[in-house]
Amino acid sequence: MSTPSAEKAIRAAGLRPIIALQTREDEVQAIANPGVRVKNNPYRLYKQLKANLGLMDDLQIETQSILSTEKPDAVIVDFTLPVAGLIAERRSIPWFTTLSAPCAFEGKTGPAAYMGGVYPGSTAFHRLRDYLHRKTVRMFKRLLFVVFRADLKRLGIPSPYYANGNERIYSQLRTFALGMKEIEFDRGCSSNFSLVGPILYTPPVNGISPLFIHGKKHVLITLGTHLQFMKNDVLSLIQASARTLPDVVFHFSYGDAESSLFERKGNVHRYGFISYADHLHRYDAVIHHCGTGIMYECIRHGIPVVSYPVDYDQFDNAVRLKKAGIAVHRVRPDRLTDAIVEALESAAIRAASSRLRQAFSNYNAVHQIQREIEALIASPLTPAEEARKESNRPERV
Repeated sequence: MSTPSAEKAIRAAGLRPIIALQTREDEVQAIANPGVRVKNNPYRLYKQLKANLGLMDDLQIETQSILSTEKPDAVIVDFTLPVAGLIAERRSIPWFTTLSAPCAFEGKTGPAAYMGGVYPGSTAFHRLRDYLHRKTVRMFKRLLFVVFRADLKRLGIPSPYYANGNERIYSQLRTFALGMKEIEFDRGCSSNFSLVGPILYTPPVNGISPLFIHGKKHVLITLGTHLQFMKNDVLSLIQASARTLPDVVFHFSYGDAESSLFERKGNVHRYGFISYADHLHRYDAVIHHCGTGIMYECIRHGIPVVSYPVDYDQFDNAVRLKKAGIAVHRVRPDRLTDAIVEALESAAIRAASSRLRQAFSNYNAVHQIQREIEALIASPLTPAEEARKESNRPERV
């Protein structure tokens, strides 16, 4: 189930698309690409949630119709669309969450997400800092719930949290976090949180193949498919660095699968789209925004990284990559050239990248999700589980 813009990619994957929000694609895109950094700005987060809720009534009606027609045994819901899971719950259909941003799941210890990228610490100061950050996140979510109380209750969300402290927007059966324990911080997450490893997919694209030059090192620059407002600014920084690194070829991707752009100026090549699946393994380093897709693609291939986080959970991902030893971290524009050289030449970064590449190969997220869902569906609730279910009633707000 997706919006019209994804239909082509879904069919290319051999699946049957179910199209939702047929006439509201522009609104969906405006939420995904707001044209400015959102970060943890309260007003921008408020506007984004308000726009999102404006779509939910239509999505709720369409989801109810789909579940009535399809009659699934279980529903797997992306963490950005909890309303679909809550509709399934009301129909007594088991539902599960997939979470591509594991850091977003609230824990009882450790650093909170969306606070600019915070490292874990062991001192009393760090514990106090993390506690205050976690409280701040919870207070902000409760405030938003009060502001949008009528809309959220209409969508079946009577409170932001259950009485036991778990967030209402995630499945209480299982939230499958699509990440690796080797880079995630210990944050005391609840027992329904399960790190199963990444799931990566690049749709087949009949685009222009990037030009690789024998004897040169190659660096890919990508900010994914969003963040359009930042791309030309980053390109300008790359062009400045490229002039001082003539033996390095830079491939800049705009992330537009429909574009056939190819432009070569010196050792900087611009492309509309570069397929990670087809070409990423050929690069010596990647400069990226720390989105989860490209982050794990680089880990899969053992490629060193220069991190350039821009928004959302990217700052949290960046500190995880730095702590894992596989990235040059959040460099200032005037230090970009030095960071590129370090990523290309550091033996320590290459060794750490190789270790994580091996760890990546030990995961099979699809198999684990299938196994856990089958077990959860097949097992009737025990008395202890019934009691736990009762404790999951919504908190009073």
